[in-house]
Amino acid sequence: DKLFFVSGGSTKAWMDTDGNVGIGTPSPGYKLDVAEKIRMVAGLKITPTTSTLYNQDGALSYYSTTNGVYLNGAGANGWLRLQASGVENDQNSINIYGSASAYMTFRTANSTRMIINSSGNVGIGTTAPTSGKLVVEKTNTSALQNTLISIKNVNSSDQTASQKADIDFYITDSNTNTGVPNARIGIVGSDVGDQNYEAAGRIAFYTTTRSYASPVLTERMRIDELGNV
Repeated sequence: DKLFFVSGGSTKAWMDTDGNVGIGTPSPGYKLDVAEKIRMVAGLKITPTTSTLYNQDGALSYYSTTNGVYLNGAGANGWLRLQASGVENDQNSINIYGSASAYMTFRTANSTRMIINSSGNVGIGTTAPTSGKLVVEKTNTSALQNTLISIKNVNSSDQTASQKADIDFYITDSNTNTGVPNARIGIVGSDVGDQNYEAAGRIAFYTTTRSYASPVLTERMRIDELGNV
């Protein structure tokens, strides 16, 4: 037998023989099953339990203190959206698409700024990063300075000759010592102690010696602030 609650001449809530309570539904499938929107004041606290909610679409669950909190999207053909404003739908948001599409987008000011596609390629300023793992694109043909990537090494004290900002390159396989890059391009600091020297630019090019056991990354060429090589 069920216990039910009547208001205004119609049944509004039910409690079944398993102790499940349904509001708006006579067949509750959970301890509390609400067939309409609900409102909470002050917040929601979830305690961990090893249930199977983590593998169900549209679910929020806390599996265990040594596992994780799961917020699941709409399934293989849907997506999960985290956004700053409901009224400004998808203007500032992160979208994670299911396995049918298998990509992620990051949006600000109603435009997609970054995408990670199903191949793991990252596009910044482009939604089709097909030419490499990281594709940075900016359309501004009239600009004299068109910065796509900025790499900085900020020193709170005075600059030194050992201060660098590098880009390392790796090609790895079973015969490669992955602890040392195959090549490097970097800007090099100055220890002269003069602001003019420290503001100047010096770029260095490095390659690694032929050794699996003890490869050494060695500077091969440098272009100084005067253009000397």
